[in-house]
Amino acid sequence: MPWWLLLAVAHADPLTFEAVRVVEHGKDVPRLVLHVGEPGTVQAVADCAGRSFRVRESARAGSDVTLRFDGLAPGVHDCRIDISFVQADGADGGTSLSLQVVSLPAPKLSATFEEVAAKAGEAVVHADRSIEEATATLIGARGVQLGQVRADLSDDLAPRFTWEPGLGEVVKILVEARDGHGLWAQLELLPWSYAIPHVDVVFDTGSDVVLAAEVPKLEAAWAEVVQVEQTYGSVVEMQLFVAGYTDTVGDGASNQALSERRARSIARWFRERGFARPVWYQGFGEDALAVSTPDGTDEARNRRALYVLCAQPPPTSGELPRKAWKRL
Repeated sequence: MPWWLLLAVAHADPLTFEAVRVVEHGKDVPRLVLHVGEPGTVQAVADCAGRSFRVRESARAGSDVTLRFDGLAPGVHDCRIDISFVQADGADGGTSLSLQVVSLPAPKLSATFEEVAAKAGEAVVHADRSIEEATATLIGARGVQLGQVRADLSDDLAPRFTWEPGLGEVVKILVEARDGHGLWAQLELLPWSYAIPHVDVVFDTGSDVVLAAEVPKLEAAWAEVVQVEQTYGSVVEMQLFVAGYTDTVGDGASNQALSERRARSIARWFRERGFARPVWYQGFGEDALAVSTPDGTDEARNRRALYVLCAQPPPTSGELPRKAWKRL
């Protein structure tokens, strides 16, 4: 559906006119278009929100004369327009009309990662003004459309969508919403993420160099990345996030720096192996232990990494406590 509404306001021979009275502010301008059926002089003067707009033109038959409300502030405005038309033979006439002109930005829609529970079959979207209609199109792997659902508008500022989880894995949600003026907004939700199963790379003590003997572990993870990219890459602009961790041997600051370097080394390996999409890395040191241990404990399960494919930065969690991702 178009984001503008075209309203026929009058019809008089030899002059017809129509108004584009609802527009998205900054993308279009409200205006009155006068269609001239006979040659003559057209004048239109408008008072709108305390501002005056006018146009006067000699026009030939079949031409248009447009009164534009350029520079009108965002909002809903009551306007009065006086129109006169003097034909070439001297015959004249005129009319007045009142219009409500709407020039507003499109509604703003937003949703947090936590509010899009695709596996549970629900999502909540927030709008900056009242919504009268909203739909969500559910997209699965390889771009397959799984279905379309209408929103529950019990709270017209927070459209809620629910669907049967049995529809399939939802990779992308395309939301369209319309406000009471007929202005539409769209929002793309990308709830998909995939943690790559892998065997952790073992580094030499204090080193961030990937040893040749460890490369087969990364090759196995790479094969998984390729398969996931083939399945989902046409639907989402996936990105790779590599997180690194250490055990509690050594001081916290040095472990943090070491985990960052190791995460970067793994991220570089994937880039050099052929992953052409964005790659991010971050070290968490000993701040997100897989196994809780006292300081100074040599625990192999804490010397690990996490490889996550997402369409957007993963939300913070106990495993990913910070959002300080660095792009490779």
